[in-house]
Amino acid sequence: MKREAFFQNVKKGAFERVYFFYGPEEYVKASALKALREAILPEGLEMVNEAVLVNPSLEDLDAAAQTMPFMAERRLVVVNDLAALRQSKGEGEGVEAATGDGKALLEWCAHAPDTACVVIYHTGKLDERRGLAKGLIALPGSVRFDYLVGEELRKWIDQAAERQGKRFAKTALNEFTAGAGEDLASILGALEQVCAYVGESPEIDLEAVRAIVQPPLDAKVFAMIDDIMAGNMARAQIAAKTLVDEGESRVGILALIIRQLRLMTDIRLLQDARKTAPEIAQALKLSDFVYRKTAGSVRSLAAPEILAAYQRCVDADFQFKSGQIGEQAALDRAIFTLHALFARGRKEGKGRAR
Repeated sequence: MKREAFFQNVKKGAFERVYFFYGPEEYVKASALKALREAILPEGLEMVNEAVLVNPSLEDLDAAAQTMPFMAERRLVVVNDLAALRQSKGEGEGVEAATGDGKALLEWCAHAPDTACVVIYHTGKLDERRGLAKGLIALPGSVRFDYLVGEELRKWIDQAAERQGKRFAKTALNEFTAGAGEDLASILGALEQVCAYVGESPEIDLEAVRAIVQPPLDAKVFAMIDDIMAGNMARAQIAAKTLVDEGESRVGILALIIRQLRLMTDIRLLQDARKTAPEIAQALKLSDFVYRKTAGSVRSLAAPEILAAYQRCVDADFQFKSGQIGEQAALDRAIFTLHALFARGRKEGKGRAR
C-alpha cells in the first residue's frame, strides 16, 4: 500500500487488522502512526486501549491483541524493535525462509483478531531478502515510507515554511531543497534555523539559505559539470581547483564524475524505456536534486555516448591506480571527456533544432 492510500483510508475509517510500517522516512512514518492512533482511539480512553510492545513473544502479542477494547471498536497494538527483522551481520545471513517464530508470526497475522489494529513498526534498514520481511511486505497493510522527492518535497517544504509565517524565493527553495538533507526531520531542523536567521522578514532568500545550509559535495560537483556543459572550461577548471583547495581529493572528485556518468547512463536508458520521472527517481533511489540535475544533463545525449564516456573515465581511474598516470592527469582526462561528450550533445541538439 502506498502511504497516500494509507492516509486516505484512515480518513475514511477503513483499517487493516495488521500494518507493517517500514522505509527510511521516519518523520512521515511517525505521522502515520499518530494519524492511526487519533482515528482509532476515543479521546480520553487512549491509555486503556493501546499497548506498546518491544520485541514481544508471539504469546504476548496475541494476548495484547485479544484483549477486548474498552468503549471502542478496536484496540491499537504497536510492536517496536522486532528482533527477527534486525539487520543481520553474519556471513550468508539475511536470506533464510520465514521459519520458527517468523513463520508463526506470519500465520498469526493472517488470522489476527478484528477487534485490534496491530502495527509492526520497523525503524532503520530492512533486509528485504529475509523471509519474514518478505511476508510482512506482502500484507495488505504493508506501507513503505520513502523520502519525499520532486514537487511533493518542494510543496511540503513550502507548506512547512508557511506554517512559520515565511515564504521561499524560488531560487532559495531550490538550493534549500538540495542542501537540507533527505529526511524531513533534518529538513525541519534546517528550516527552523533559516527562519530564525531571517528574523521578522517574511521571505527566505538565497543569502539566508547559503548562510545556514552548506551545499553538499554533489551540488559543488554539479556546478562544475554545469560549467562543462556550457563549454566554460576555464570556470570548470577553477571549480575543480576550488574543490581541491577545500580539501577534496582529486581521486574523490574523479569518483564522483564516474558515479555521475553511471547515473546519466541509467537515467537515459530508463527514459528511453519510457519510464516517468518519479519512477526513475524511485528506481535509482535518487534525491530530488540529484535526479533533476542529472536528468537535465542527458537531454541531448544518447545512452551509448554516455556509456563510452563512462568507460573512458573508468580507464583513467584504473591508469592512475595502476601508477601509469598521476591523479591530476586522471582528473583532467575525466573533465575533458565530459567536455567532449557535452560538446557533441550541443552540436547534435543544434542540428535537430534546424
